[in-house]
Amino acid sequence: MKSLVNLLLYSSTLYCLPALNQRAIAQQMEAANTFATAYQILNAKCALFPASASMVTFGDSIPHNGRFTPTVEQVTIVEKALPKVKLGRLYEYPPATAYYTDYPASIKKRWKSYHRQYYGFYNQQHQPCFFINLFIYDIEDSPSSVPYWLRTRVSVLDGGTAYWRIYYNLVTGHFYNFSHNGEG
Repeated sequence: MKSLVNLLLYSSTLYCLPALNQRAIAQQMEAANTFATAYQILNAKCALFPASASMVTFGDSIPHNGRFTPTVEQVTIVEKALPKVKLGRLYEYPPATAYYTDYPASIKKRWKSYHRQYYGFYNQQHQPCFFINLFIYDIEDSPSSVPYWLRTRVSVLDGGTAYWRIYYNLVTGHFYNFSHNGEG
């Protein structure tokens, strides 16, 4: 990279960074073209990952016929629809116990607390879709590095309603395969 990053754009606010932090961030960004771009979209903190970013989680990958980088316009459509979705009707797998049937309501109560990670892919019918990873972010990042949630998919075991996922088909306008973490 010929010039150092002078400003970091995050949540529509510009923050000046000390020269040392600028250099560290510039080196990280140059090393990997897989970091997400952060946007504040309809009051939600969203990370839009490039097509080159991995969607692998716990050794499993999402089946797809290619990848694309989400746009702000596409994500805005999804963010407008997401609060209206009836999560309990979209389970990828039925809840293991009755205890988990209250999770969708609990998630709705904490709605504004979730960060979102968007990954674009084409499904088996070659329709553009999103894998959306939602979580409550409580990791303290080093000021000299790109925040963890912009570098890789946040994925943990357990965590309850603090971690959940859903898919969205941009052609049909439908959400599908809602799943959430359990409790340890």
